[in-house]
Amino acid sequence: MKKERPQKGNPHKLTWKQHIFPAASIERFLDVKGNVEVKRIGAKQSFTAKSDNKIFCADFVWDHGSESGFMKKIEDQFQALISDVLNDKIFRFSDAQNEIITKMHILCCLRFERNKIPIPSQKLNGVEPEYFTLDEREILEKKGYIYVDSNSCVSSRILTGEKILYEFDQVCRQCEHVYWGVLSATGGEFIIPDNFIKHRYLPLTPTMILAANQVSRSIGITEVEKINRDAIQLSDTYFFARKLSAAHC
Repeated sequence: MKKERPQKGNPHKLTWKQHIFPAASIERFLDVKGNVEVKRIGAKQSFTAKSDNKIFCADFVWDHGSESGFMKKIEDQFQALISDVLNDKIFRFSDAQNEIITKMHILCCLRFERNKIPIPSQKLNGVEPEYFTLDEREILEKKGYIYVDSNSCVSSRILTGEKILYEFDQVCRQCEHVYWGVLSATGGEFIIPDNFIKHRYLPLTPTMILAANQVSRSIGITEVEKINRDAIQLSDTYFFARKLSAAHC
């Protein structure tokens, strides 16, 4: 099946390169040339990439309304909190701040999962087909409407966005008591996996990482290397760092 794309020029500004891990977070790992170093699982050589490289993105998997709606709200709250952490050295979090971090972690996990297994389009029995043009469909999506196509089907992207939101609410209720600490590396740098499903961390900078259910503290190279080994082992397709050699990889 041909991959759906916005029409030429993307006049309605639909977000189709959808980051799994936020672009703003990746950008905190950029080197002086504006790159991170990426290595695919099983590859001998690494390569450099900008934060908008397609390897970091889902390809128009969920709808624009989900991307610009509840996902953006979660990301904005998270990035504002992390700015405070980095600028004001906040290493103890309130319940509300812990919730913001937890929501970002959950969202990254769900985006990764649904990028691998999106919800297929679904035919609605008894619903008359609609013969919208591509431009009309994009206008409807931009405005947050759910619509059917000429086959009476709701698109995979709309259903995937709805599924992510549903799963997000479910998982949030299971993680109400998770708290976070900041681990600051005194040696080495952190590696970022391509998913956080079993990785109870969220990287902040090359030398700082959020850790679930741990107190804030400084850690040495031995613990950094263990976290990095776990990150590599849990990665599905790739992992990255500011510079892999600095992460002892």
